[in-house]
Amino acid sequence: MKNKNQISMPSGQEKQTAIHTIISQGMPPSTAAVLMGLWRALGLRGILYGVGDCMVLGLLAGAACWLALIYQLLAGACWLPAALVAAPASYAFLFQLAYYKESQLGTQEIKMVCRYTLRHLTAFRLLLFGGIAAVLCCVLSGIIGLFLPLRFGQAAVITLAALALYGAAHLTVLMHCPNPWMKNAFPAFWAAGCLLLGLYAPIAVWLETLFSQTPVILWALLLCGILFYFKQISVLAASRAEGESVYASS
Repeated sequence: MKNKNQISMPSGQEKQTAIHTIISQGMPPSTAAVLMGLWRALGLRGILYGVGDCMVLGLLAGAACWLALIYQLLAGACWLPAALVAAPASYAFLFQLAYYKESQLGTQEIKMVCRYTLRHLTAFRLLLFGGIAAVLCCVLSGIIGLFLPLRFGQAAVITLAALALYGAAHLTVLMHCPNPWMKNAFPAFWAAGCLLLGLYAPIAVWLETLFSQTPVILWALLLCGILFYFKQISVLAASRAEGESVYASS
């Protein structure tokens, strides 16, 4: 007769199944899994809820910055500073306008009680804004390559590299700079640095010549910017800090 007080030991397969379950449920999900879950839960309409007008204004403002680049090319002047400003312009305007509207309306606090954290939403929005800005860079670079004296490949790589480097630097400032004013003023500092480069025309012309003669430098900058940008996105989405602003600016 079997003793009722005797506890049967699990088999080897049951032990492995239990260990796998504990590890899979205890380990934090990957950034891709979290963002895909956010996409399935909210959809594009939910992720951009309340900032549709900011999307329109941001794209229009970004396109206006590209007009300055086109003007520089038509005038035969130094175009690199204008390209460095125009490339991340739509990305910066989309982010800053959405941040300003939600901070004024107080909807950031509402999002703090959602299943997904505010940092998850910020990471997804930044990826979306970056994708929109990258498509805009490629399309406008193609137009420039057709009608203006600048090759499509060169224009596309320069603008995409500037966009990636700006995005990576912007995320680094957002997550690690303790001064909220500095975080919000970063786009202005970027633009001011590009304008200062334009004031020193010999340096800008030298850089244009360098990029034209050694395109491998551009490709290296583009690759480094993309890798660093996605690394920062992953760090932002993986952070478990609670009670912080959706834009990590407070």
